[in-house]
Amino acid sequence: MILLALRVSLFSSIFLLSGCRSAFQPPPESFERWKKDGASVQYVIAALLECGYPWPGPTVDQWIAVYGPNWEANKLLAMKCMESKGFVEKYDYGSIAACRYYSYAKTQKYQTEEQNLAIAKACHPDTPPTVPSVERRLSSRYCKTEWASKFSECQPAVVPSVKK
Repeated sequence: MILLALRVSLFSSIFLLSGCRSAFQPPPESFERWKKDGASVQYVIAALLECGYPWPGPTVDQWIAVYGPNWEANKLLAMKCMESKGFVEKYDYGSIAACRYYSYAKTQKYQTEEQNLAIAKACHPDTPPTVPSVERRLSSRYCKTEWASKFSECQPAVVPSVKK
């Protein structure tokens, strides 16, 4: 009986530990969430920055630093921009799903009325996406960092879209 209990305990421990390897992974970077056939990582990052993403990672503090309290509405417009460029969000969390979430979040009252209005405007089907801009990409917080300024996605020339 004790041997059976030890086996069950050992099996349960191994099962739980093996499941935990992927359960506590950090969220993927923004550039890992968007896909387009044949798009290189540099092309995806350049598109994100041109569409208004302040950083190619998932950092909320970068969004808040650039856009202030209405950062979520600006992120929705940037998501619409990525979709208009032919990108698809890998995890089915594109602008439509995000708008559904914000519609629900509105009922939870964690946002101000001003934020809710900005999000509602961004989610309206007639609201155009952010217009991609090379100037926005080059002047982004990301490209202004010393280490990233040397990367191809932070150069004025067109970033190749083909995977290498």
